[in-house]
Amino acid sequence: MKRLAAFELAAVSALTMLAALGFGRVFATSGYVLPAFGAVLVAVAIAGNARVRRATTTASLLWSFLAFLTYTAYVALGGTTAHLLPTTGTVEHLATGLTGGWADLLTVSLPATVEPDLLVCVLALVWAAAAVGAGCVHRSRNAVVPVLPALVLYLVALGFGASQPAGTLVLPAAFSVVLLVVFLLHANRWVVIEPSGLDPKPQGPATDPAGRHRPLSVHTPATRWIALGLPVVAASTLLAGIAVAGVPLRAPAFDPRSLRDQRVDVADVANPLDGLKGELTAPSSEPTLRYRIGIEAHSGGAAVDRLRLAVLDRFDGAGWSSTARFDRTGAALPEGPDPGVRTDEVLQTVQVLAAPPGPWLPAADRPVTVEVDGDAFPLAIDPVTAVLISAGGDPTGSTYRVVSMVMRPTPQQLAALSRPTITDATAGLVDVTDMPVPLRQLAQRLSEARNGTGPTPDSPYARLTRLQNALATGYDYREDTPSGSSYGRLTNFLTIERSGYAEQFAGAFAVLARSLGYPSRLVVGYLTTDTDPVTGATVARTEITNRQAHVWPEVLLGDGLWVPFEPTPPRRAATTVEPTDPVADARTGGLVPEAQRQAAEPASAGSTGGASGRADGPGSALLVGVAALLAIGVLVPLGLVVLKRGRRRRRRNQPSTAEQVLGAWAEVTDRLLEIGLDIDRSMTAKDVLATAGPRLSPPAAELLAAMVPLVGVALYSPHGPDSTAATMMWTHAEAFRSALHDGDEWYRSTLARVSPRPLLSGVTRR
Repeated sequence: MKRLAAFELAAVSALTMLAALGFGRVFATSGYVLPAFGAVLVAVAIAGNARVRRATTTASLLWSFLAFLTYTAYVALGGTTAHLLPTTGTVEHLATGLTGGWADLLTVSLPATVEPDLLVCVLALVWAAAAVGAGCVHRSRNAVVPVLPALVLYLVALGFGASQPAGTLVLPAAFSVVLLVVFLLHANRWVVIEPSGLDPKPQGPATDPAGRHRPLSVHTPATRWIALGLPVVAASTLLAGIAVAGVPLRAPAFDPRSLRDQRVDVADVANPLDGLKGELTAPSSEPTLRYRIGIEAHSGGAAVDRLRLAVLDRFDGAGWSSTARFDRTGAALPEGPDPGVRTDEVLQTVQVLAAPPGPWLPAADRPVTVEVDGDAFPLAIDPVTAVLISAGGDPTGSTYRVVSMVMRPTPQQLAALSRPTITDATAGLVDVTDMPVPLRQLAQRLSEARNGTGPTPDSPYARLTRLQNALATGYDYREDTPSGSSYGRLTNFLTIERSGYAEQFAGAFAVLARSLGYPSRLVVGYLTTDTDPVTGATVARTEITNRQAHVWPEVLLGDGLWVPFEPTPPRRAATTVEPTDPVADARTGGLVPEAQRQAAEPASAGSTGGASGRADGPGSALLVGVAALLAIGVLVPLGLVVLKRGRRRRRRNQPSTAEQVLGAWAEVTDRLLEIGLDIDRSMTAKDVLATAGPRLSPPAAELLAAMVPLVGVALYSPHGPDSTAATMMWTHAEAFRSALHDGDEWYRSTLARVSPRPLLSGVTRR
C-alpha cells in the first residue's frame, strides 16, 4: 500500500508539473520552469510528511504556507534578500505578487518577462495545486478528486495565455496520459485500503443446500487492475489526440484578458506634438541633451536615421491625438504583422540624459525585445503601433537596450504596393467628411501626374511621392510660424502663408493623403543623422538634443505596410513656390491673396512715359515735387478707399452663402486691424473675440460675439449657412463698423478708413 501511495504521489507531482508548463504560453522564456517544478516537489513532500506524522488539516496547511513563503523568498526573490535574510523588498514583492499578480498576468503584454511579481503569483498557484492534490491522495476516496487541482491549474494557465498562438498537442497528450494514470492508481489503491467497502459481492447464494458457506469469488489484486488499465489509458489518449487533430476550430478561444482593462493610463500626459515647436525654437546655443544613443545593425543594412517616439492616428479637424492602448510588457514584445518586405535587426542602446517630455521611449520602427538596466522602470507597449512607454517611474539617468525589426523595402516593392483595403480598424484613418473643399481639390491637383493632356494613372506610392515632393519643394520651411495643424491652420499654410515647420508639412501631407483614400498617421520622434555641410555625407549622431525633434507622416499601403514619407524640406527656405489659387483662398475666408502678393512683390522700375528731357531749373523742379506730394497725399488715400470698397463688394457677392459669411468676417477683422489691434494669423473667431472684445465698446463687442457662431457654421457645418444667415452676417458687419467709431473724433475714423494695414496683413478668417 505504501508503494502504491508513493507511485500516486509521484504521478500527482508529474501531473502538476505538466499543468505548470501551460504557463509557457504566458512567459517569453523558461525561467519559471525550475522554480515551479521545485515548488511542486517541496509541496508534495510536505503534504506526504504531514500524513506520515498524522498531522491535522490545519497544521498541514500552516506548515505548507510557511514553507511556501520561505521557498518563494529564497528561490523566486533571492535577489531581494540581504545576508541570507529577507528584506522589506522581499516582503513587498511577496505581497504584490499574492494580491495583484493575477491582475498583472491579465494586463501584461504577452509573452511576458519572468518578473518577480508574476513569478510569485505562478508559484502560489502551482504550490496550491500540488499541496491540495497530494492531500487528496490520502484523504479522499473519490477517484476524481486528486486530479482536480492539477486540472484547474492547467485550465488557469491556458486561460492566462489564451491570446497566444496554440502550441503542439504534445503537452495536452502528456497531461491526459498522466491524469488517467493518477485516476487509475487512486481508484485501485483504495481496493487495498478498504476491501470491505470496495470488494465485489459474492456470486450465487451464500450457502449450499447442505447449509455450508460458499467461498467468496477470487479477488484481482490492485496492481493487476493497474497493469491492465495502462494500455487502455494509452489507447484512449492516442484516439483522443487523433480526433482532436481532425476537428477544426470554428471559433477563437475565450480570452479572459478581454474582461479586464489592460490600458496603462497616460491621459494626463501632454501631446508630444504640442511641445515640438518649443523643442525646435529653443536657443541653439543652449540645446538640451536628451539622449545618448548607439545604433548597430545586426543583420545587414544601414543604421536607422530616426527614432519613433509617439504615433498620432486620430484627427478631429482641430488637431492630432493618439488612440494607443498601452499594455504592460517585459523583455519580449508582441510581434507585429508580417510586412512582406526585407527587415533588418537593429540594436539601439539609449541612455536617457534629461527628463523626457513624457513617458515615451524612443525606438526604431518595430521593437521586438527591450531590456532596462536594473529594472529601473516598468515598460508598456501599444501592440498596434509598437510605441514604448515607461509605465511608472522616472527613466532619467537610466539606460535601455531595444532590438527592432526595421523595414527595408526595395523601390520595386514600393512601386508594387496597392491601395489598402479599408477595414473597421482603418476606417477612422481616412475619415475626412468635414474637410474643406479647397483642401480636397489641392490634394488631387498636387498628386496627379500630367502628360500634357491630362492626369496619368500610376501606382499609389508614385502618387503619394508626388504629393510629398510638391510640399517639400513648393513651400518654405520656417520655425517662426504659428503652431497648430487644424483644418483652418493647414488651409492658411497651404494657400496663404505657404511657409511652416514640420508640424504643418507632416499634418498637411497626412490630411491630404486621407482625402485621397489612404490611411495615414503622424509619427513624432528624433532624427539620428546629419548631413556634413562640406562633403554632403550622412553622419550618424550619438547625442540627441531638442534640435533633432521631428514629425513625419506614415501611410498604410499594401497588406499592412506603414510607409514613411518626408514632405518637410530642409531647414532652410525652398527655392520654388507654386502659385496660389485665388478661388481656393476666397472659399476659405482668407484675405485675398493678390493683396499679399502685391505687398511682397518688389517695386518695378517705372517708364518715363512722356517727356524725356530734364526740368528747366530749380523752380520747375520744386513745383514738380510739390505737385507730386499733393498728388500722393490725395490719390493714395483715395486709392486705398477704392480698393477696400472693391474688395468688400467682391466678398459680398461670393457665389455661396458660406463664402459670403466668411467674407463678412474678413471685413470685420479688417476693421479691427484699422484701429491698431494685433490679430494673429492663427487666431480662430473665438480667439479674435477674446482679444478684441475687452477693448471695444459694449455695442461693438455684442455684435462681434453674435458673429462668431455664424463663422463656425460657415467653416465646419456640412450643409453651410442659409441665405438668412449670410444676410444677418453682413448686417452685423455694417453695424459693427458704425459701432466701432461711435464717439470717435472725425480724424480717427478718417485715418482708419485710409489705413493700409488690411491690405498688407494676412489674417486667417475662421
